[in-house]
Amino acid sequence: MLNGVLSSYIATHKNEKNEIDVIIPKLVFDYVLAAALSSVRIDERWYVSKYDDVRKAIESGHIKSAKHHFISSGYAEGRLPYHIKVDEDFYLRTNKDVADALKNKTTESAQSHFEIAGYSEGRLPYPAFKLF
Repeated sequence: MLNGVLSSYIATHKNEKNEIDVIIPKLVFDYVLAAALSSVRIDERWYVSKYDDVRKAIESGHIKSAKHHFISSGYAEGRLPYHIKVDEDFYLRTNKDVADALKNKTTESAQSHFEIAGYSEGRLPYPAFKLF
């Protein structure tokens, strides 16, 4: 009974807004996150072509697969699981700072901004985007 086991590690606390915060050990958080990330589609070919270090680690046997890498560390490192096409109009309309950076030529495109920073910052590439 997993719920019974996990509940022994979970604590709750009311914060200053009178909301309930749930406190769990990092080990439990990592387990739950890995379970959620296992549902994310990984484009194995794209991932290893985009991330040469992962390709080399797989070839040398240090990592089992692109999916294994993404779940164990790639997500936390802000790596994309597959090519995510950005809706340029939407992205620039909802991210004024990126639109300004594009005008000032400090970023190349909405797509490049998303790949370099936007994804790891939690910005949406298009309406209703869901990773998992």
